[in-house]
Amino acid sequence: RIKGSSYFNRSIDDKPSYIKYQIITKSPYIFSELFVNNEKLSFINDFKINYKHPLFEKYDISEEEINNLLLGLGAKENFEDFSIERISKIITGLKVKDPKGKNAQKIYKLAFEHYRKHKIELDLKDDTFLFSKKDDELYYFPIDEVYYTANTTLPKKIINQHPIFYFPKRQAEDDVSLFFGIHNFKNYNIEIKDYKLNEILSSKLNEYLFEIKPYLLSIRLNKISAGNQKQKNTEVNFLKNLKINLCHSINCNINNFFIELDEFDFIKS
Repeated sequence: RIKGSSYFNRSIDDKPSYIKYQIITKSPYIFSELFVNNEKLSFINDFKINYKHPLFEKYDISEEEINNLLLGLGAKENFEDFSIERISKIITGLKVKDPKGKNAQKIYKLAFEHYRKHKIELDLKDDTFLFSKKDDELYYFPIDEVYYTANTTLPKKIINQHPIFYFPKRQAEDDVSLFFGIHNFKNYNIEIKDYKLNEILSSKLNEYLFEIKPYLLSIRLNKISAGNQKQKNTEVNFLKNLKINLCHSINCNINNFFIELDEFDFIKS
């Protein structure tokens, strides 16, 4: 060893593969956008892998070996590893690739998990359609018409005016709205104008509610992680103050829209 000089060791395996580089740069396919090892969601891919090709069968190349090769070329087997641009492209393409929306909610949930991990918002175009529900019909609606509600606290007459995003409830409403670029009902102003209270039934219901509150609290607390004391306190206060009034009729003003609630409608006062 010569004084003042240094040695640098590097494994041959660490050297960039020229063959890999040629495949990636010369191929008409974008391997980094390929989703493997999930047959049910393979429809999101822009091209299909024929694992039964005679060449693969001739040399006894298994599906697992093919997928490992594709992963080496940049394919993904975890949805959360996709770029936000790729996820945006997948969601935009659902209207064509999954017209009946059979897998739409699954894709939306995977996309939202990506957001929870990376905190990067989608980049959806104005002409994007999202699978939603309106008038008991599920279909793809323009993104600028779609609303999300974590809890149905508005009358059906209001809810049914808008397509409701086909996504699980009890999620962080603001985060869902922000990530997918859709509306929510948080800014709706509700004013009860008049109501006719059913005092007898309301009294009986709240007496029964008081008796079962400990059981309801136990159920709700079991669904909260042990360390989330703030959420537990919120649940305790919610149930402690919960009171339900049954009414013969309720008239209210919601965003300057006067309505009478239908049977089985409910609203927060």
